[in-house]
Amino acid sequence: MQTRAILRRILADALQTAPETLRFTAGPQGKPRLAGETHDALNFNVSHTDGLALIALCREARVGVDAERLREIEAAKLARRYFAVEERRVIDAAAPERRLETFFAVWTLKEALLKATGEGVTRPLNNFAVSPHEDGTASLLRDDHRAAATGAWTLVWRREASGHIIAAAVEASPARFQFHDFSWTQEA
Repeated sequence: MQTRAILRRILADALQTAPETLRFTAGPQGKPRLAGETHDALNFNVSHTDGLALIALCREARVGVDAERLREIEAAKLARRYFAVEERRVIDAAAPERRLETFFAVWTLKEALLKATGEGVTRPLNNFAVSPHEDGTASLLRDDHRAAATGAWTLVWRREASGHIIAAAVEASPARFQFHDFSWTQEA
């Protein structure tokens, strides 16, 4: 079953309605959202890559998620080009065997935050800074667009057994996250 069909079923379950009754629209930057007054309070976001789909639901607060497969890349070069100086320091300070993981934690946290705000990558990645912590939490260190926003977000990340790094951002502090792993099979 495709991610969109799964999303439709999850949203319908959350709203206690039939999947075929859901209508979607797009925000100013193209972020999908549910149409209709009765559905405005349920925010959602989706990320999928390499056989992993991540779906987030949140009532009354903006939410974003991102997933990336942990893989060898030129992390230092990409960090110098795209990341804020604070993030480059966090990556450089990580133990050598954890630098790649730390890079992807920063990357997915930034993407999750941009997806939550609906901005996507239309905004320069170096005008805000995140810092992943070893316990799976993260901090928004700086946000040049929203000076008061740094304490308004809860950010989390983790490394999955599948080799993916996943991250979520919700515009609430504190916020509680529940992760559920499941397989979805097509019904005959």
